[in-house]
Amino acid sequence: MKILRKLKYLFLLILIAALAIGIWYLRNDEDETAAPPEDYVWNTTLEQEYIEFNGEKYIKNSKVETILLGGVDNDGKIDLSGGNGSGGQADVLLLLVINNETKTIDKIQIDRDTMTQFTVLNENYLAEGTQTAQIALSHAYGNGGSISCNNTVSAVENLLYGIDIDKYLFLNMGAIPTLNDFFGGVEVRIEDDFSAVDPTLVRWRRIKLNGTQAYNYIRARKEMNEPTNRNRLERIGNYMDGLTELIRTSISEGGVSAYTLYNELYDYMATSLAASEMTALVIETADYEMNETLIPEGTFNEESELEEFYMDDAALKQLVIDLFYIPYVQ
Repeated sequence: MKILRKLKYLFLLILIAALAIGIWYLRNDEDETAAPPEDYVWNTTLEQEYIEFNGEKYIKNSKVETILLGGVDNDGKIDLSGGNGSGGQADVLLLLVINNETKTIDKIQIDRDTMTQFTVLNENYLAEGTQTAQIALSHAYGNGGSISCNNTVSAVENLLYGIDIDKYLFLNMGAIPTLNDFFGGVEVRIEDDFSAVDPTLVRWRRIKLNGTQAYNYIRARKEMNEPTNRNRLERIGNYMDGLTELIRTSISEGGVSAYTLYNELYDYMATSLAASEMTALVIETADYEMNETLIPEGTFNEESELEEFYMDDAALKQLVIDLFYIPYVQ
């Protein structure tokens, strides 16, 4: 994978705030390796690989780089001694797509209940076939460290038709209060009924969240009788918007220390980014525009006892083309 360049630490911090917690779902259907989509025709006979989509040819955009952010349904610190299956589920997945030519950043928010295929690992962390289930479960294989993260990275790459993910950062839920309070609390408008979860989150009011409130605001779902994950995804987006302004202010006033934050979150974090890399990412922040969060289209299986979300195949292919490819010119 190529080295990330020009990724803004500002935007990394914004999206870390979207990490949340969920309820344990499980489906163990085995499946064979999926064949490439029929309308993706790969040609490797030329010097540069291209694909054909809807009658047009495209090549991968070399100016695009990615980082996957994940929130794990674990309140405690990462404990690598737990063995396989102790890593917790990837409750929230956000893929940053950084275009270094247009200087824009897109965010793909992947529903934790998205049904897809991923690798099953045994107690020795060796591959033992594949499983089709909610993508959140891909992180449960492993012990919460790099093995779990890489398994989820591979699942997302597979879901998005073989795109490359350059870096990852996963954070356990227990770090959310620390992250929120590090920036003095995020202000949001409460639009859902939290009375059964946290009565201090009064509906229709604007509230500056403390650490506990931020945890409840991001985490709550089942306790609120929400049938799907959609409302919580919207809440996460609202939280991110509020945190954006706090971070911009902190950076402009010199109040953000990458090393300090890195050390605060270290015990709850698994990442392929070193502290020195995070610090280097602070340098350029102002010239990249962050686009609105993209939530892929799809449908829920209302007949299933488990939450199952199926992405719309045609819409997802178009999204991948738009973000990761450019027209092929002979």
